[in-house]
Amino acid sequence: AGGTGIAPFMSFVEERKAQLRANPNIKFAPSVLFYGVRDESEYMYKAELEEALKLGIFSNIYVAYSFTHNKMISDVVYEQQKLCWELLNKGANLYICGGIQGFGDSVYNTLKRIAARYGHDSDAFIQKMRQDSRCYEDLAA
Repeated sequence: AGGTGIAPFMSFVEERKAQLRANPNIKFAPSVLFYGVRDESEYMYKAELEEALKLGIFSNIYVAYSFTHNKMISDVVYEQQKLCWELLNKGANLYICGGIQGFGDSVYNTLKRIAARYGHDSDAFIQKMRQDSRCYEDLAA
């Protein structure tokens, strides 16, 4: 999720909280959040996301700070490529929320680089995820 792109994703967090209330023993599949903001002051829903991590809704949260640390989400995704590839290869869903220009394109390009690195046709891999309804996008122009 990039910047305000985290807002629509918070419904996922609320749904998981409701599932936990209904069944406190529920175990969720690994869920990793990559969240990009310019600096700490733009880290929206920080307390809620940290709580979600403690509750096991997320297994990992990675934050990319583009202004203060000069890191984009795509950089952090690439740094965590082994984890990303393992999850995607096991059938994980991909949700991308943010702006299509820059953010969305760079995330897809990074995923294509990772797929190619692991010996797959990168365009075909992304297309197959879309065909299998494993790729969800909320990207604004």
